Parts: sequence; structure tokens; C-alpha cells
Amino acid sequence: MPEKTRYPERDLSHADYRTWIHNILDWMNDHSGDPDYPLHLTANFPAKIALFDTALANYEDKRHLVEGKSKIYTNDYELVSGLLESIKIALPTVTPDPPVLSEFGLEKPIPRDRDDLWLLAQNVVNHWHIVESDPKFAPMLSYFDDLEQKFADLTASRTDYYNIFNESQTAQNDVLNTRGDCNENERKIFTWYRSKHRKSTGEWWTETWWGTSDGGGSGGKKLPTPANLRLVGEDRNVKWDEVTTTLDYILEQADNVQPLVWKTVYQGGAPDFKLVEPTIGTKLFRVRAKNESAISDWSASISFTWDELDKPKNLTGTNDPADPDTGLVLDWGNVPHATRYEVWVSYGGSDPGMIGRQSSTHFVGAGLDFVYYVDVWVIAINPVACSQKSDTIQFGEEYPA
Repeated sequence: MPEKTRYPERDLSHADYRTWIHNILDWMNDHSGDPDYPLHLTANFPAKIALFDTALANYEDKRHLVEGKSKIYTNDYELVSGLLESIKIALPTVTPDPPVLSEFGLEKPIPRDRDDLWLLAQNVVNHWHIVESDPKFAPMLSYFDDLEQKFADLTASRTDYYNIFNESQTAQNDVLNTRGDCNENERKIFTWYRSKHRKSTGEWWTETWWGTSDGGGSGGKKLPTPANLRLVGEDRNVKWDEVTTTLDYILEQADNVQPLVWKTVYQGGAPDFKLVEPTIGTKLFRVRAKNESAISDWSASISFTWDELDKPKNLTGTNDPADPDTGLVLDWGNVPHATRYEVWVSYGGSDPGMIGRQSSTHFVGAGLDFVYYVDVWVIAINPVACSQKSDTIQFGEEYPA
């Protein structure tokens, strides 16, 4: 009896797995007349592979759309970033008031992160609406007219990007689920054949497609390992250097408890990920790169330790879906030692998304438009600490029975 079995599907990209599983299916079809053919295990096997093929094609289409929307988002980011730099230079020339930059929130360098820049631009535009009637700011009118238009473009491209990104995440889950169904069926077929060859010598399966390690197409190629894995504590953002020719990165996280149990928290094309769940205690992270024909080794792991802050309390709010500027108003109690608050939403139980990050306990943003309901909560953070989620408030009603 063979002493070991191979599990090539564990290390294959989705594209290579598709090639590999189809080769397994072809081998099965070639041996369908054998006396030991496991008909009872193969009836649904082709259908499961077809579902995987469909899910993968849909995911690949979404990934291409994400890349296109991301480029538009980046282009609009660069336009707004350049204009904010010009406003930073011009503002002190029209008023002798020293705190004018801090009044607009422009005393710090312009963020390089697209989402951080969007939040800054939103705050600058909102403050402009408060002070635009002040005569001393009259020379800035053309700057802020331009900013409002470019910020509107940035908001539109950001919304488009995250809409298709969320669709790609759903499509990716479909790929993982259908691939899992194929794996389960394939393992049962392999186990059946192995049970029929207990008296054989050597690893009989090494002469079949079960003996391949690369899906029949990659030739053992390796991508470079992502370098410079790092974490921005206050932003709770994990970043790494880009690897050329990569389609996907896989980021895993583990608690600092032996034995380490790694779980995937992100798979996608961007070389960074904003942590979603509260992070308290020591967390470890590692990342690898993948494309259609190769995969990298895991990066060296990094660790980061967060102390625990009190969770925000007394969260209250109102929501007007028809108001695209100030429809959502939230307030909550101050958390000692917190320097920022993250505002999160989940539409109808879907994956959470962050809509705001700020230092105050009063939030004003676009009204939330939803079909049935939307949940809203807040997390308190500082560069070395994080809270649990606040109690959730809900707008709308649960799905009808």
C-alpha cells in the first residue's frame, strides 16, 4: 500500500487547478470502462467541475474590471492630491491667520493612501462650505470650485471601484466553494482507487495526473516572495511591495498561540489590506504572490501587538438615504487614549466596509441607501491599541420572513 498521497491541489493557482482537475476528469473518462471504475462517485463530478469553471471565469472577469476601476480611482486620486497640495500653498497667502492649514485639516502631509486622501478631501470640502462666504477666502474660490468637481469625480470612481471589488470578493468566494466541492469529490475518487491497489508495489498513482505537482502547466515556476511586509499601526493597514506579473496576493493572519493556526484574511490584486476585525493582542501576518502559472514562497512573518481600548459606547445616529452629503449623522462617547475612530457598515449582513476614519466622536457623511437594512458600528484605535466593536445600530428592518 502506498505510504503517502499527494495533494497537488493545495499549492495550485486557480488556473492551474482548472487544468489539473480537467486532466483528472479526462483520465477518468479514459478509464470509465475499467472494472474498478467508481461510477457511484463520478456521477456529479463533471457537473461540479463545470460549476467551478463558470465561477472561475466570472471571477477572472471581475478581477479585470477591478484592475480597470482601480486605475481610474488612482488617476482621480492623483488629480485631487495635486490640487490639495496647491491649496496648501495658496491658503497661507490669502490670510495671515497661522492655524489656517489646521483649520482645513491640511497641516500634515497629503496622504499617499487613496482612501485616506478621500477622507481628507471630504473634510476639506465640508469645511469650505462653512467658510466660503468669508471675504478673506475669496481668492480661493476657483481652487475650491475645482476641488469640488474633482472630489465628486474621485467619489464616483471610488464607489465604482469598491462596488466591483465587492462583486469580485463574492465571485472569489464562489470559486473557493466550487473548488472545495471538486476537491472533496476528487479525494473520494482517489481514495477509492488507492483502496483497490493495496497490494501494488510503488506509488501507482505517480504515473497518473495525481502524480503531478504543478497542474500540468507551470513547470515548477516560482514568483519572487513579496518583500517589505509591514503594518501601519494606527491605520491597521498591512502593506507589502508589489511583485510584477502577480494576479493575486494571499494574506494570512494568526494569533500568537502555538501551534500557529493561519487563516486567510485577504486574497486580491492590491498590495495592501485594511484589517476589518478588531485587532487586540499579538497578531502575526504573512503573504505570498500568485498568478496563473506560478506561486511564491511565503514571506517572513511579522507580528504586531495591540493593547485593548474601551469600546465606544452610546452610539446613536440618524440616516437619510436621499441626502448624498449629510444624510448619515452619528455620535458616540469619547474613548480615553483613542486618537481615531473607524466607522464601519454592513449592508444586509454582507462583508463590512469602512466609510470613515476621524479623530472626533461626531460623524457626518453620505446617507446610506439599502434594500432591507444596514448595520453601523465604530471601532476606537490609536497607533498601538484597538477596541472591540461598539454596539451596532441598525437602519431598516431584517429580511422579511
